Amino acid sequence: MKSAEKKDIQKKIEIALGQVVTGLFPEENKKTTKVIKKTAKELAPKLSKILKELNKKIIKAKAKAEKKLIQKEKAIKKTEKNKTVKEPAVQAAAQ
Repeated sequence: MKSAEKKDIQKKIEIALGQVVTGLFPEENKKTTKVIKKTAKELAPKLSKILKELNKKIIKAKAKAEKKLIQKEKAIKKTEKNKTVKEPAVQAAAQ
Protein backbone atom coordinates (compact mmCIF):
# COMPACT_ATOMS: atom_id res chain seq x y z
CA MET A 1 0.00 0.00 0.00
CA LYS A 2 1.31 3.44 -0.87
CA SER A 3 2.20 5.73 2.00
CA ALA A 4 -0.25 8.37 0.74
CA GLU A 5 -3.09 5.82 0.85
CA LYS A 6 -1.95 4.69 4.28
CA LYS A 7 -1.93 8.27 5.60
CA ASP A 8 -5.35 8.89 4.06
CA ILE A 9 -6.80 5.82 5.76
CA GLN A 10 -5.22 6.78 9.07
CA LYS A 11 -6.61 10.32 8.75
CA LYS A 12 -10.11 8.93 8.11
CA ILE A 13 -9.78 6.68 11.15
CA GLU A 14 -8.59 9.65 13.24
CA ILE A 15 -11.61 11.68 12.17
CA ALA A 16 -14.01 8.80 12.85
CA LEU A 17 -12.50 8.15 16.28
CA GLY A 18 -12.68 11.84 17.08
CA GLN A 19 -16.34 11.96 16.08
CA VAL A 20 -17.17 8.90 18.15
CA VAL A 21 -15.38 10.21 21.23
CA THR A 22 -16.84 13.71 20.91
CA GLY A 23 -20.25 12.10 20.49
CA LEU A 24 -19.73 10.20 23.73
CA PHE A 25 -18.33 13.22 25.56
CA PRO A 26 -20.03 16.30 24.10
CA GLU A 27 -18.22 18.81 26.35
CA GLU A 28 -16.87 21.37 23.96
CA ASN A 29 -13.91 22.78 25.86
CA LYS A 30 -10.61 23.02 24.03
CA LYS A 31 -8.64 20.84 26.42
CA THR A 32 -10.94 17.87 25.88
CA THR A 33 -10.84 18.34 22.11
CA LYS A 34 -7.02 18.42 22.17
CA VAL A 35 -6.87 15.21 24.19
CA ILE A 36 -9.36 13.54 21.85
CA LYS A 37 -7.37 14.52 18.75
CA LYS A 38 -4.11 13.32 20.33
CA THR A 39 -5.67 10.01 21.35
CA ALA A 40 -7.20 9.55 17.91
CA LYS A 41 -3.82 10.18 16.25
CA GLU A 42 -2.20 7.60 18.50
CA LEU A 43 -4.92 5.02 17.98
CA ALA A 44 -5.37 5.40 14.22
CA PRO A 45 -2.20 3.53 13.13
CA LYS A 46 -2.86 0.74 15.63
CA LEU A 47 -6.47 0.43 14.56
CA SER A 48 -5.45 0.47 10.91
CA LYS A 49 -3.01 -2.39 11.54
CA ILE A 50 -5.63 -4.39 13.43
CA LEU A 51 -8.16 -3.89 10.64
CA LYS A 52 -5.63 -5.09 8.04
CA GLU A 53 -4.88 -8.22 10.06
CA LEU A 54 -8.59 -8.92 10.48
CA ASN A 55 -9.13 -8.46 6.76
CA LYS A 56 -6.34 -10.96 6.00
CA LYS A 57 -7.85 -13.48 8.41
CA ILE A 58 -11.29 -13.02 6.87
CA ILE A 59 -9.89 -13.57 3.38
CA LYS A 60 -8.07 -16.73 4.52
CA ALA A 61 -11.18 -18.07 6.26
CA LYS A 62 -13.29 -17.35 3.18
CA ALA A 63 -10.82 -19.16 0.92
CA LYS A 64 -10.76 -22.11 3.30
CA ALA A 65 -14.57 -22.27 3.38
CA GLU A 66 -14.75 -22.09 -0.42
CA LYS A 67 -12.20 -24.90 -0.68
CA LYS A 68 -14.27 -27.08 1.67
CA LEU A 69 -17.41 -26.31 -0.30
CA ILE A 70 -15.73 -27.32 -3.56
CA GLN A 71 -14.55 -30.56 -1.95
CA LYS A 72 -18.08 -31.32 -0.74
CA GLU A 73 -19.51 -30.63 -4.20
CA LYS A 74 -16.93 -32.96 -5.76
CA ALA A 75 -17.79 -35.67 -3.24
CA ILE A 76 -21.51 -35.29 -3.98
CA LYS A 77 -20.90 -35.50 -7.73
CA LYS A 78 -18.72 -38.57 -7.23
CA THR A 79 -21.37 -40.36 -5.17
CA GLU A 80 -24.07 -39.44 -7.70
CA LYS A 81 -21.88 -40.76 -10.50
CA ASN A 82 -21.28 -44.00 -8.61
CA LYS A 83 -25.03 -44.41 -8.04
CA THR A 84 -25.84 -43.93 -11.72
CA VAL A 85 -23.16 -46.41 -12.73
CA LYS A 86 -24.30 -49.03 -10.20
CA GLU A 87 -28.05 -48.73 -10.88
CA PRO A 88 -28.00 -50.24 -14.40
CA ALA A 89 -25.78 -53.05 -13.14
CA VAL A 90 -28.16 -53.75 -10.26
CA GLN A 91 -31.14 -53.73 -12.63
CA ALA A 92 -29.41 -56.10 -15.03
CA ALA A 93 -28.55 -58.45 -12.19
CA ALA A 94 -32.13 -58.39 -10.95
CA GLN A 95 -33.44 -59.49 -14.34
